[in-house]
Amino acid sequence: MGIYSTDGIEYFNKQKDIMKKILFLLIAVLATQITTAQNILIVDRSLSNTLGDNYYTDLQAAIDAAVSDDIIYLMPNTNTYGNIKINNQFNLTIIGAGYNAAAASLDRPYHSRILNLEMRNSHNITLKGLYINGSGGFEIGNALDSESTNILIDETFIARMDIDRANNVTISNSFIYTSFSTSQSSGFSENISVLNSVIRVSTFQSVHNTSFENCLITGATLGSSVDDSIFKNNIFANNSTTSEGPIWANNNNTFINNFTTTPISYDGGNNTGSGNIGIIMGLDGIFADDSVRADVNWSSDWLLTPEHELIINGGSDGTDIGPTGGANPMDGSPIFSLPTIYELRIPTEVKAGEDIEVTIKAKGN
Repeated sequence: MGIYSTDGIEYFNKQKDIMKKILFLLIAVLATQITTAQNILIVDRSLSNTLGDNYYTDLQAAIDAAVSDDIIYLMPNTNTYGNIKINNQFNLTIIGAGYNAAAASLDRPYHSRILNLEMRNSHNITLKGLYINGSGGFEIGNALDSESTNILIDETFIARMDIDRANNVTISNSFIYTSFSTSQSSGFSENISVLNSVIRVSTFQSVHNTSFENCLITGATLGSSVDDSIFKNNIFANNSTTSEGPIWANNNNTFINNFTTTPISYDGGNNTGSGNIGIIMGLDGIFADDSVRADVNWSSDWLLTPEHELIINGGSDGTDIGPTGGANPMDGSPIFSLPTIYELRIPTEVKAGEDIEVTIKAKGN
């Protein structure tokens, strides 16, 4: 039966269905303008149902359906997308809204949140703008798996990071909370880099063959089980040491142009390094943001106090020591552009079989 009146329930359902189709079509068009990937998959758990093969409410279903070179846009939501596994995947990108909810889309000021993430035997994987806050955090591999390789993690909050079997992993501009490990005891992980990130963990140990550059490492007990690693242009603040003597002595670590607020001996055994500075002081002498002084968290501003001349431009490359230095400074407000519709106009009456004039305005969030 044709629809000619605005009074009936059938008309309302017809309008609603048309709007959904238009919305999904526009998102798909926007996505194809952003990238030339084989497929763009949209995951949004706020949708009551999906239209088309590339729209999902379940992130795991989208990952399982993805093929090489696919990109998944994970829309922010008040709820989590649950426990996720990335197993036997190749050339996959997942992009969320960013971990700083306060700076996220005005329409949807939420995270693209995952509870726990497990990765096994996957290669060329890029994760951006996610918020992984389960107690299990993010684990890459274990002793029984084939290793995962070429993993990029950018602008992501990670409650716990365990890299047990992987090669060529880069973590940049991210916030790591609670614990960090690269499987020092098993030695299965190689070529791990952590750049311009904040590592606020209770214990910093079990780290093997990892490079830390322009990071803030704070709140941790610095253990001895760290070996074959490089520390360059980092800030060590408000940490404590174990009773085992010089930090990580005799473990073949290199320390270059680091700044510490806790007395730490970089020397000893076969450790090497130069240009390191140690001054007993609080965070208020380093960062301008009062919130950093009270409690380091993911929403903090990492700008340095102008008075601290030893840190500003004090890195080995002539830029700042800490997260604001290096080639890709941390800004504390990572936002990723997901396709968002902010205006949609359709006629108040839609007749069956007739063309519809529609006005749509959209932008990245």
